[in-house]
Amino acid sequence: MKKKGYGLAYDAFSMADDAVGATDDGSHRSGENRGATYDESYTADALEQCYYGRSHLINAKLFNGFTEDELDVLFSTVRISPQLFRRKEALILQGERAPGIVIIESGTVFSEKTHFDGSSPRLMHVYHSLDVILADAYFSDLRTSPTSIVGANTGQFVWISGLESILQKNGAPPRLLPIQHQFMQNVASILADETIRANNRTDAVAHHKVRDQVLTYLSNVTERKGSLTVDIGMVQSELAHYLGVSRATLSVELHRMREDGLIDYKGKVYTLLRWK
Repeated sequence: MKKKGYGLAYDAFSMADDAVGATDDGSHRSGENRGATYDESYTADALEQCYYGRSHLINAKLFNGFTEDELDVLFSTVRISPQLFRRKEALILQGERAPGIVIIESGTVFSEKTHFDGSSPRLMHVYHSLDVILADAYFSDLRTSPTSIVGANTGQFVWISGLESILQKNGAPPRLLPIQHQFMQNVASILADETIRANNRTDAVAHHKVRDQVLTYLSNVTERKGSLTVDIGMVQSELAHYLGVSRATLSVELHRMREDGLIDYKGKVYTLLRWK
């Protein structure tokens, strides 16, 4: 498999080392190793260069509801560029123009927000395999990424661009008309998910007490997933970063909450036992 190179090196990464199982030797600096993060020369043939190929990629939400023939039309229309990423390297930096939508093929990435005061980046979300990222940026007027998307470990993603023709209200090629409605519905669903995630995070971090933050976060997640037991997709150090507290503080509070019969947890799986 031909490998296109890595993304941007990222120096403002503040996640605890044990969250991703490696240590930082300080060798990566912002601006170094700026391997091509996007290559417009790639077409649907680039699917062959993905780790798992089309059969894996079509499980992403962007491709829900299409027949095989419609997928053939879609993949012959868009441009696909598979890329590698490694830990602490950015797929895109906050404020940069998004050349397309990202689908994580393998591995995990963090969405981090840096504020003007220079404080440590705040973890906004953790994305995993088949998650669709940057739809909000790509379909906005500004086209700029609101956060930096940074590798938590080593993996692969694909840039998908050339989507404008599918979304044309007038003048779209006849072969694209049958897939327009489903594609717009998928994009709307992805954008709605991003909005809900952002609202849930705002709701949680608005509380001053760590216990209230955890309970609010778990309440929102369990309500949305329809189960009191959920895999939150984050280890403790990542959850602490997400809530803006130290790992030690969170660990102590989670232990107390378990003793008080509020929650139970193991790894990334949490059970909300009762609210009060």
